[in-house]
Amino acid sequence: MSYCRWGEDCDVYMFLSVDRVIECVACTLNEGIPMIFTKRSDAVAHLKSHINNADRVPDDAFKMLRREIEEHGDIVNIKGEI
Repeated sequence: MSYCRWGEDCDVYMFLSVDRVIECVACTLNEGIPMIFTKRSDAVAHLKSHINNADRVPDDAFKMLRREIEEHGDIVNIKGEI
């Protein structure tokens, strides 16, 4: 499941990987190296860093992560659940 994808309104690709971690692919803030997060709040903070770097990130990405924090907690469950 992706939180945001490269496109006309987005410069970032962040998704929940098959390894059950949140990944920022080819992260421009990390010299193109993926960033991995096990806490949703860290992913939110990272997306804010992208905005501070003048990258476009859709509001829906923040909404999805905040909703998951409310429903499932901050820690991404690496055992298989969201």
